[in-house]
Amino acid sequence: MKPSDLTVIIIGLGPRGLGVALRLLDAGYRVIGIDPNPLQTWSSLQLINSMDMRSPTSFDLVSLCSKDIRNTYSLNRYISIYEDYKTYRDYEECNHYVSRDVFYSYINYLYKVYILGNNNFTLQEDRVIEIKYNQVRLSSNKVIAGNRIVIASGPGYKRIVPPWVNNSQVNVKLLGYQQILKEPPVGKVILVCGGGQAGAEYTKYLVDKGNYVYWVVRDKTIKVQQYPIPTYKDWQAKSCFSDFYRQLTIDPKHQIDYLEKVKAWGPSITPNINEELQSIKDGYTIVKEYDRTYNLSNLIKECDGIVLCTGFNISISALPINDHLELDSRSGRYPLLKSGFKASNGHYYTGVLATLYDGPRQNSLFSIGLTSQEILEDINKSL
Repeated sequence: MKPSDLTVIIIGLGPRGLGVALRLLDAGYRVIGIDPNPLQTWSSLQLINSMDMRSPTSFDLVSLCSKDIRNTYSLNRYISIYEDYKTYRDYEECNHYVSRDVFYSYINYLYKVYILGNNNFTLQEDRVIEIKYNQVRLSSNKVIAGNRIVIASGPGYKRIVPPWVNNSQVNVKLLGYQQILKEPPVGKVILVCGGGQAGAEYTKYLVDKGNYVYWVVRDKTIKVQQYPIPTYKDWQAKSCFSDFYRQLTIDPKHQIDYLEKVKAWGPSITPNINEELQSIKDGYTIVKEYDRTYNLSNLIKECDGIVLCTGFNISISALPINDHLELDSRSGRYPLLKSGFKASNGHYYTGVLATLYDGPRQNSLFSIGLTSQEILEDINKSL
């Protein structure tokens, strides 16, 4: 059996889905990509164009593909950077500025030129309503069958609302990201909640539009660092150019404990956005959540809008999976994954749902290439 004899279904065509598709197509597999709106999350109405990408050169979707693909389609080549990064630390510490719109143009270029132009790729622009074994049923009632399934779409997300903001206030004054970018408020008083990169970016964006911002954060001292999370030594041992993510030996309990520590470390912002915030200091005030100097209840009443940059909780139940999926017993949210990012039902998972297996890098785009590589290696075993 050869790769072209197998069909892999990829559900979700964001950067992670594209990364897996690129790796599989480069290896000769047939791929069916399913997404009603490919790359929608990265469109101009979803994210600020100038948003700073963390460690951008590490987001290279083709870093582990064949040499010809790397030389033609790598992000470094796309933005004319020719430095040679050989270690995990090199990737992590690089500080080339790449904005959201540049990264979007890069993945859009990959999608249109390499993915859609590949004879082994088939696109289904539809929504998945059921996943069972190696079959997928679409909203059109069409059933797609394959040999393997990779779930690269985000699970259902529920916005995290801080305890000091009640639901009635959110319903009345909440400003969604798309609303802000499509029709930005001008001359208003806006409350931006969340001390991470998104909170910083939206504070800068809204001040530039002529608004005054109260930026509500957990701690008044904002952490500034290019890469967001310290790396757990056992995950760090599986570095970019090591022996690709072999069997983990970490007890699941310790992984859960580590994820709790990750949350406790709190958010950070990049050096670039920190410099930009210094140039508009008169346009915003940083407010600590429980600082008695400011009455948050009054601020909420008096402000013209609220922007929540406080993150989302995942909901595995939102995925239309109709066969058994074993979850970890402590959180009940993350699927238990084995080597190859494979779950108990035989499907593969990437992104936030793989956090328990692979660590906090799955929350970012950093591990796209290596995740795709391990999935490919596991599928290769069936040949």
